[in-house]
Amino acid sequence: MSFLKKLLKAGERRKGPEEEKSVPDSKIEGQINIRDIQEQLTAATNFPLSELTSTGSGSQNFSIQPVSGFQGILNNINAPHTQFQFPGDFKDPQYIFVQYLYDICVGKGWLKLVDPLEPCVMKKNHKDGSKIHYRYLPPCDNLGEGSFVDLVARYLRAEIAVKVSFPLIHAVLETVRPEDGVIPIDLDHRIQILDSIQEIPFASKYHYCAFIRDEKSFVVWGSTIQQVLTFLNQIEKRLINFVWDAGNAVNEKRTNYIPRVTFVNGLDSSDEETSSAKRNSVRAETEAVSGSTSSEESNSTAEFDIEKQYEERPIFFVHSVIIALAVIVLMAFIGMFVSQLIRIIVTENYWIILVSILYIPVIFLFCGFFATSVVSVFVFILGPVSQLEKNSYSYSVKRSPRLKPKNGVLPHITIQCPVYKEGLSTVLKPTFESVQKAIHTYELQGGSANIFINDDGLQVIPKSDALERIQYYEENGFGYVARPGHNVDGFIRKGRFKKASNMNYCLHISNLVDGKFDEIRGETTSWDPKQESASYLKALELVVQEEGRCWAGGDILLGELILIIDSDTRIPEDCFLDAASEMHACPDVGILQHASGVMMVVNDYWEQMIAWFTELIYFSISYVSASGADTAAFVGHNAFLRWQAIQECAYVDEDDNRVKYWSESHVSEDFEIVFKTWCVRIHSTFGYLS
Repeated sequence: MSFLKKLLKAGERRKGPEEEKSVPDSKIEGQINIRDIQEQLTAATNFPLSELTSTGSGSQNFSIQPVSGFQGILNNINAPHTQFQFPGDFKDPQYIFVQYLYDICVGKGWLKLVDPLEPCVMKKNHKDGSKIHYRYLPPCDNLGEGSFVDLVARYLRAEIAVKVSFPLIHAVLETVRPEDGVIPIDLDHRIQILDSIQEIPFASKYHYCAFIRDEKSFVVWGSTIQQVLTFLNQIEKRLINFVWDAGNAVNEKRTNYIPRVTFVNGLDSSDEETSSAKRNSVRAETEAVSGSTSSEESNSTAEFDIEKQYEERPIFFVHSVIIALAVIVLMAFIGMFVSQLIRIIVTENYWIILVSILYIPVIFLFCGFFATSVVSVFVFILGPVSQLEKNSYSYSVKRSPRLKPKNGVLPHITIQCPVYKEGLSTVLKPTFESVQKAIHTYELQGGSANIFINDDGLQVIPKSDALERIQYYEENGFGYVARPGHNVDGFIRKGRFKKASNMNYCLHISNLVDGKFDEIRGETTSWDPKQESASYLKALELVVQEEGRCWAGGDILLGELILIIDSDTRIPEDCFLDAASEMHACPDVGILQHASGVMMVVNDYWEQMIAWFTELIYFSISYVSASGADTAAFVGHNAFLRWQAIQECAYVDEDDNRVKYWSESHVSEDFEIVFKTWCVRIHSTFGYLS
C-alpha cells in the first residue's frame, strides 16, 4: 500500500566492493510507525509492501527493491538498505545510453554551471527480479541521502532525469521574485519553481520539469531519452524568447503560484491545488491568480473575458419538429385503426370490438420510437444541418474561450478509471500513458490533475500480478482503491455488472479520507506541503484501518471535475483545458459527454463494421443533441462530470446506510443518472471539443 512507502528507512552505504559502513536509520516526516500497525495490516491486508535500496557509483545502480511480503519488511527492517559499488564498463548497453545522454548535454552546453563532481544525468536501468536499477553520471563515491539521484529515484521514479544549469537558466531565474512559484514561459508552459532540490518530493510530477531556485538549475525527467532531449531543445528556445520579452517588458506582472499539496510516499500526485470544494475556503487567499507575461498576451487568440457574462446558448427546435411529425404519423396509424373498428361495427354490428381501443396507449408506447426513427431518417436526408456547426443548449462543437490562470485557479480534474482484470502491459499501461500526456499538457497550462483508479480486480487476481500493479501505480503516482472480492468474508459486491458498486465504494473511501483530512487540518490555513502530506497520510491510514478490508494508496481525493474513462481509452493530449473552459462557460451543465472514435487494431471487415456502427450511433446522438434535445446522452465513459452535480444525485442505500451516487439496481447506471441530474435542473451536453 502506497502510504506505507514512508515506513522504509535508509540504511548503510558501501564505499567500495569490500568496505561497508552502517548509516543510522532516519525517519521521514509524516511516516507511519510500522511496529504500531503491524497487527492491523497483517490481518487486514497481508500484502507485499516495499523497501527502498540504492546501489551504484558512477554509472552503477540506484535500486528500488520490493519485499515479497509484510513479514519480509519486518525481517529486513534493519538490513543494509544503501550500498555503493564501482562503475561498470562500456560493454553495458545501459551505461552507453547514460554516457550518450551525458555527452549530448555537455556538447549542448547545458552542464556549464553544474558541479562537475555531482551526478546530473540518470537513467532507469532495468528490473532485476525485485530490484529497479538506476545508472548515473558523473561518477560519485559519496551519493548521500537527499541528493538529486536519491530524490528522483525514490519519489519521481522517472525513466530518465537530467539536471542542467547554464547562463540562460540563471537569466530566467533572475527575472522572478522570491515568492513566485511558477514561471509563465508562454501561454502553454507554466513551469514550477522549487526552492531547493529537497522539494522534489513535492513537485508536480507531470510537469516533467522544474526550476531549482537556490542552485539556479533546471531539472527535466521523462520516459525516454528522445523525450527529454526534445523537451530540453524546445524549452531552451522558449526561454530565449522569455528572457528577450522580459527584458523589453514594462511593468510586467508576475503570477503567484500556490501548488496543490503532493503527498510524499513515493507517489507524486502531480497536483497544484486542493481538489475538494470543502477545502476551497481554506485556500481563499489563492483564488486570485493574476498577471501574465507579454508573450502570453501576444500569443492569446481567444482569451476569456471575465467581464463578459456566460455565453447564451440557443435552443433549436428541429428535434421538436421531429417529435411533432412522429406524433402525427402515430395519430395517422391510430386513425386508420379506429376507422377500421368503425367499419367493422357498422357492417357486422360487432360492438365488443370497441375493447380494442384500450390498445391505443400501448401502440403509442411501443411504436413511438419507431415512428421517431422513421421521421428522423427523412429529416437527416432533407432537413437542416447547420445546427451541427453551432453551439447550442445541449451541444458543443466550437471551443469556448480558453480559461487562463490569471482569470482564476483552473479547476482540478480527477481522472476516474474503473478497472478489473485487464492486462497491465497490454491494456492499462497504454491507457494511462495517454492520460499522463494530457495531464502534462494541462499542468503546464496552469491546471492540476490526478488519476484515481477504482481497481476491482486487485484483490482477486494472483498476488504476483497484484504486486506488479501496485508497483506500477506507485511508480507513476496514481491513486487507487481496491475492495474485497465478492463473498469474501461476507463482503457483497452489489449490482449485475458491478461497475456502479465499484465506483460507489471508491467514492465512499475518498469521502472518508477527505473528511479525516479536514479533521486533522482543523482550521489551520498556513500549513506547508510537508505538513499537509503527513496529514493526508495519517488520514489515509486511519480510513484504511477503520474500513479494515480495502487497499488504498496515493492521491484519491476528488477534484471539481471528474473525467470517467474506460480501461482501454486513448484521450487527446490537449482536452482538459477545453473541457474546463466549457464547464466554466456553462455552469448549468453537469455532464459533458465527448464523442468517441474507434481505435482500429487489426483493420479487418468485422472491426470496420463495428467502427461504422459506433460512429453511426454517435452521429445520431450528436444530431439529436444539436437539434434541441432536452439533454444529451451520457454513455458512461469519456465524459467530464461536475462533482457537485453528481453529489446532487446522492442517495442513502438502506442496505448499508451509505451515501451512494450511482444506481446499483439498474443495468445502465449512466442512463439513470442523466434523468436524476435533469430532474434537478442540471443538464448534459454532447461535445466535439478536441
